Amino acid sequence: MQSLKVQLQEQWLKYLPGGFVDADVQLAFDGKVWQPQVSARCLDVSMTHYKFPYRLDHGRGTLELKDDLLTLNLTAYGGGRPVRLTAEISHPLHGATGKFEAKGETFRSTRR
Repeated sequence: MQSLKVQLQEQWLKYLPGGFVDADVQLAFDGKVWQPQVSARCLDVSMTHYKFPYRLDHGRGTLELKDDLLTLNLTAYGGGRPVRLTAEISHPLHGATGKFEAKGETFRSTRR
């Protein structure tokens, strides 16, 4: 984590990600700045958020950073129930804007 920029370290600590991914990382240089290109297949990942402290586990799906656009398509589990996570974030490394959505099933008790 120490190799990350301070801003990315702060984000890392907000989500506390862990697990296994199969990733392809490339750097493109346009003559002025380096642009990372990342394609990751999440095999078994977990994460949380400091504002929603319920850990999601066993996440599978994809994460891609290309041309300064981050896309996420992942299903993880909280309390044994699937939670679908999707995102499309422009400029994720500096001035991020976009949308993030988490959808899950509502728990209904069968006891009366």
